[in-house]
Amino acid sequence: MAQNYQKWVNILKEYTGDGLPVNFPKELLEDKNFIIYAIHNYLINEISPYIGESLKNDLEVVKVVIKEHGECIKYFPLYTDDKEIALIAVNSFGPALKHLSSRLQDDEEMVSIAIKNGRSLEFASERFKDDDAVAFSAVKDNPYAIRFVSLRLIKDREFILKVLSANGRALLIGMDNPDFASMHYNEDPELVKAAVTNFGMALEVASDALKSDREIVIVALDESHNDPKSVSESPLRYVSKDLLHDKDIVRFAIKNCSNAIEYLPEELMNDRDFILLLVQINGAIYEFLPKRYLDDKEITLVAVSYDGIYLYRASDRLKDDKEVAMAALKNHGSFDVRDLLELYVSPRLQEDPEIQMLVDNLLNN
Repeated sequence: MAQNYQKWVNILKEYTGDGLPVNFPKELLEDKNFIIYAIHNYLINEISPYIGESLKNDLEVVKVVIKEHGECIKYFPLYTDDKEIALIAVNSFGPALKHLSSRLQDDEEMVSIAIKNGRSLEFASERFKDDDAVAFSAVKDNPYAIRFVSLRLIKDREFILKVLSANGRALLIGMDNPDFASMHYNEDPELVKAAVTNFGMALEVASDALKSDREIVIVALDESHNDPKSVSESPLRYVSKDLLHDKDIVRFAIKNCSNAIEYLPEELMNDRDFILLLVQINGAIYEFLPKRYLDDKEITLVAVSYDGIYLYRASDRLKDDKEVAMAALKNHGSFDVRDLLELYVSPRLQEDPEIQMLVDNLLNN
């Protein structure tokens, strides 16, 4: 019997069509042992919708399925008002609250647990959407919950300040909500500063005036990244044109995020001495520099001394420059020095005795 179970488990895992295979034995859907076996073999989504009617009242089956994925309580309508089973569901998957009875959607314990385990405020009763503590907890954990808090709380500036201080992303998401947007919170310096203090990219929805506010912009840039090599977006993308031409602001942005270099205005990008200064601040920006700078020996030396891997972007002329190649090899970081040599140093220099000696020394130390 176990062999037959495994056969159909394997078939289901490989099946890519809708529903069940045409030749699937329907009697297995009424076989308690097979259903439990299939669930334990990670077929929760494939088998749950088709569990036989005789098993939908079997408490053991119900618990096994729902513990694996709380969303599956929707396949057991007789248990959507059963608090014991419902608690298993929301502990497994908070948004399972959606499928519970209105009585349980108004149950404080149920809602509290659901909110801790996923995006669930949407499915709670109206009284919880208007409850300061519940709504705050929901938005703190998941900023999308701001879409579902009551209108009273949306209009409560002190509540919004508390929320944005905990999760600034809520400002970005809230501005898509007409009720939230109508409050013009993106024009409020205190609220915007609270948001960008913990989520710099919230600067995107700040008013034009606040995108020109030097203090707010610096806070946003400071928060966004603590890894200079980060290539995720930088709030520099959203600052005003005036501040985008401010070299101090740009230096601050580059220090925190290499990707910020992509938002430099042409005037600054064409300033070779300023670009050299930026590479000295954060060598990772070499990754994003225009081709003309990849043949600049001084700039390239700084970059490969920061991290030798950037030799891969250097011009062929500089890959054949002994000083540049040696600087890169000495600073190979986590990249295997042999791979760096073979992949990015010119064939001529790979045969250079001094280069070979350097690599041998690096390998032996």
